[in-house]
Amino acid sequence: MRNTGWRGLVVVMAMACACVAQSAAAGPGQDFRTFVPSWSKGMQWTVEAQYRIHEGGVPGPRRREPSWSEPVRWRFRVMERSRDRNLEIFRLRAEQISGPGKSVTGYFFIGERSPAGELRSLALARVAYRPTQAPGEPESADYTSLATAPFPIVNELSLTPGDFPMFEAPETVRAPERTTSYEVTEGSSGMYFSRDLKQTVRRARFEAGDSRVKVGLPPQAETLEYTIVRPSDGAGFRQLWTAAAPWFVYSESGRMKAWLVDSAH
Repeated sequence: MRNTGWRGLVVVMAMACACVAQSAAAGPGQDFRTFVPSWSKGMQWTVEAQYRIHEGGVPGPRRREPSWSEPVRWRFRVMERSRDRNLEIFRLRAEQISGPGKSVTGYFFIGERSPAGELRSLALARVAYRPTQAPGEPESADYTSLATAPFPIVNELSLTPGDFPMFEAPETVRAPERTTSYEVTEGSSGMYFSRDLKQTVRRARFEAGDSRVKVGLPPQAETLEYTIVRPSDGAGFRQLWTAAAPWFVYSESGRMKAWLVDSAH
């Protein structure tokens, strides 16, 4: 059956929807606290990405002995933050600032705000991507049409490091990890197929000098690892997030790896 979009957005972003299922295995002494990133207009940060190269010399899927492109940097900036009833709306722009080309990506995020004004969830809703000097309209994706509730986004539209988890209401998880399943459907003209996703979040552990971290973090910063998998084809990504940074600290997928390298709040 075709999904009809994020119906009753205020309700589904609170996860009161049967198409989202959570599980957490009990485990004493391994509690962790989830969070939702929040941005202000004018915030900006820089992400450095490298792309997996296949034999033809362009970014491609995994190979037995992977090689990587030269680093490419992207500058993210929060262009706008607005409110619509109990929703927070963010518009971000990511511009390529190094490497060949000068591509640009626009992002549209939606979050739910509690009566006290706290951001309680955050999801990527739409993306528009314009490759270097590309004529015509930018390529775009509207994720709100693929499910009845927000879900993690596996970036397949552009080279911008824009994979994004689904951030749900902050809570203390009294288990080593929490897994959430999301029903996602794609297709058209009466032909639809499952693109369901699973997201697992757990506390991340790393030592000083870890190659996954290229930006300074407070010594006691709580860091969480998000792992997203699409069982139908194995696509997905793994990211490190901390409340002390506006974007992921590290991200890796089958086609790229990326690091936060500068965060100018």
